[in-house]
Amino acid sequence: MVKVEDKLINSLEQRLSYLKNISKNKTDSKVLQGYFETKLNRVILDYFLQNQMFNTSRVFSQETCIEVFSNIDIFIETYEIIEKLDVVITEEGNHFDNEASDIKANKLKNTAIDIALGWCNTYKTKL
Repeated sequence: MVKVEDKLINSLEQRLSYLKNISKNKTDSKVLQGYFETKLNRVILDYFLQNQMFNTSRVFSQETCIEVFSNIDIFIETYEIIEKLDVVITEEGNHFDNEASDIKANKLKNTAIDIALGWCNTYKTKL
């Protein structure tokens, strides 16, 4: 866990340093041009991530040197959790019958909650 936290702290320090540099040099046209290019690249990266284009996201962030501004690993883990929840819901939903539907619905909710709580426990220091 310390390794993950160190990575996040390093990322935050780099982001803060970048913003301080922009703030100090906001009248420099080259600095502003770089800022707007980086901002555009971050919007593009967010599009890739929101559309589960994770390999493309990694390559794009490396090629445009915006890795420090990305949270690709968190997007991937979140997507994997959502995928697991969808599988559980689909599998359990297929087994519902009228007589035991309440019991099975509760089992489904508990399984989904266990998966979500596991994710929360992993990231509790960041939430």
